[in-house]
Amino acid sequence: MPVTIDAVLNESIKITTIDEILDRELFTAMFQPIVSLDTAEIIGYESFTRGPTNGPFHPFPNLFNEAKKHDLQHRLENLSHRNCLSNFSKLKLPGKIFLNFTPECLIQSDFFDSNLEQSVREFGLAPSQVIIELTEASAGTKKWQK
Repeated sequence: MPVTIDAVLNESIKITTIDEILDRELFTAMFQPIVSLDTAEIIGYESFTRGPTNGPFHPFPNLFNEAKKHDLQHRLENLSHRNCLSNFSKLKLPGKIFLNFTPECLIQSDFFDSNLEQSVREFGLAPSQVIIELTEASAGTKKWQK
């Protein structure tokens, strides 16, 4: 029997709850180059996280909104940052890595104890390579305020 796109999508939807995504780290790190206007050279990469392909949580707003709805946003961000740092290192990308943080994550009382610097060093990166970027998504969109 041939497998249809609908069957694949339905199976993906059945097996991917936010808890399962976090427990199994079923998300992907993606990188977009940042280029210097002065030299036309790549100076670093902005990191992005996407949920499982072909599932409802592939787009980042869906993934992060679902995590927030279940009070798992901080956990998702921490796992996402580790995943991005790990993949940045594995790919041996040059320059800096730009990590997106929500304001909520930055104001968590344990943010600076969340082992970010330890993770940076674990993956062979220098702290000076990491740029913390405050994401705009949570600041003014209704999706993030729900």
